[in-house]
Amino acid sequence: MDTKRTINGRTVEEIRSLLKAPLPKEAVAIRDYDGVAYIKADAILERLDEVLGFNYTVDFPVNEAAMSGKTLTYKCKCVVELYDDEDRLVTSRAMWGGSDVIFANEKMVSADGKKVDVKDARGQSIPLDYTDSTANTLTAAATDALKKLAFRYFGIGKSDLEKLEESGYDEVKVIASRSYNDNIFGELTDATGNSHKFVCFKSTMAQLKLTPDTFKVGSILEVKMSDSTDNKGNPQKKINKVLTSNSSAPSNQSTTNNTTSTPQPQTAKYNVVLKAPCLQLQNGAGVLYNGIEKNTGEAVQLVYLDKELAAMNLDRNKVIGYSDNAEVSVKAYVSGIANNIKQLVAVA
Repeated sequence: MDTKRTINGRTVEEIRSLLKAPLPKEAVAIRDYDGVAYIKADAILERLDEVLGFNYTVDFPVNEAAMSGKTLTYKCKCVVELYDDEDRLVTSRAMWGGSDVIFANEKMVSADGKKVDVKDARGQSIPLDYTDSTANTLTAAATDALKKLAFRYFGIGKSDLEKLEESGYDEVKVIASRSYNDNIFGELTDATGNSHKFVCFKSTMAQLKLTPDTFKVGSILEVKMSDSTDNKGNPQKKINKVLTSNSSAPSNQSTTNNTTSTPQPQTAKYNVVLKAPCLQLQNGAGVLYNGIEKNTGEAVQLVYLDKELAAMNLDRNKVIGYSDNAEVSVKAYVSGIANNIKQLVAVA
C-alpha cells in the first residue's frame, strides 16, 4: 500500500493497526462438531465498515462447482478493494473459499410436521434450521473466502484466535487407552475427578505429530476437547489439541533437588472376579479387565501393566487368556475412578 495516502481520513499505518485490533468477545464462535474457533463473518464486515467507512468494496466475482470423489464442493472467489480519499485504488486482495454440498439422507420433517435433527450421508449432524439448497452452500463458500481473506491480508481476528489458542486447555489423566486403525480411544479423568471416554482421530494425531505413546496410561496431558459421540451415540470427548504431556507413573526417583521423593501409592490385597474378554491397552501398555471385588461386591477395573508383569512372574498371554468369572487375588493400588468404577493397578 502507498503509505502517503489516507483512507477514511486515516493513514495506511493507522488503518492496518485498527483492522488488527482485538474484536468484541462475541465475534469469536466455536463450531459445535469439531471445536474449531472462527471469527463470525458479520464481525468482519462490521470491522471493515468501522475502519474503512465507504472506502472499500467486497465482491464475489467467480463461483464454480467441482466433484472430488462423491463430494460436490462449491468454490467462491472473494475480492476486497481499498480506495483512498481521492477514490484511487490502494490495494486489491483476493482469496478462494469453499463449502461441501450436504445431502441429507433422512427426512428433514417428522410426521407431526416439526423439523428434526438429521445426519448427512457422511454421518455429520445437520442443524435444525438447515435448508438443503445450492444458495445455502454458495453463501457458506463466500463466507469462507471472506474469513480467509480478512485473516490473511488484514489480520482481522488474528490476535483473538491466537489468544484463544493459548488458553482453554484442561489438564487430564489417561486411565485407559487403545489404538484402532491409527485412532486412539480410551478414558480419562479431568481436574474435578470426573471420567470421560475420549477419542483422538488419526488426522489430529498426524496434524499435531502425536504418537500412541502420548496417550499411554498414566500420562498427564493438557488438552483442548470438544463434546462428541461415538458410533453408538454415547457421549465422548474429542481431543483437538495437546499442549504438553508428563508421565504420572509411580517412581522411586527423587526430585532434582533431592529434598523430596515421589510418594508411593498405597497398595492392598484384592480378590477380583474377572469379566472376560479383556481390553488390551494401546502400544502394549497392559491389559484391563472389568470385574467385581469379591469381598465387597464393588465393581472394579483391574489393570495389569506390561512393565509390572515380569515382576509378578506372570506371562502376558496367560493374563489375556483368563476365562470369564476367573478369580484372581492381587496386590494393587487405586489409580483413579472411571465412570464411578474404582480402577485398580496390579503390582508385585
